[in-house]
Amino acid sequence: MTHGATDYNYCAYLDRYYNPTGLFAMPVVAYPEGWLERINEMLAAVERDEMADLAQALVRQFVDEVMAIPLWLESEVYVLDNSVHDMGVGTHGDGFTWDTNKVWISTE
Repeated sequence: MTHGATDYNYCAYLDRYYNPTGLFAMPVVAYPEGWLERINEMLAAVERDEMADLAQALVRQFVDEVMAIPLWLESEVYVLDNSVHDMGVGTHGDGFTWDTNKVWISTE
């Protein structure tokens, strides 16, 4: 549930798209009871581990409560050929950005 966002801070992502008062609030089937309170608790956290635990709990609730029904899924970029080098996949904070200007193909 990333919508192509490249946030390194997943809490910021959840706040932007799944907080009912968020800047780009996405439509959902329904907000579960206590959702906004848990979003605010996550945003108030300062320790990275606590933020991660709270974000994971929100994602679990998002899935368990079927808050949204995706219309499509986009695949991420994967190259399974040893002759492709320096793509930079996984170095930009997401699974689909890569370095088109640095990638090269070897003949061996």
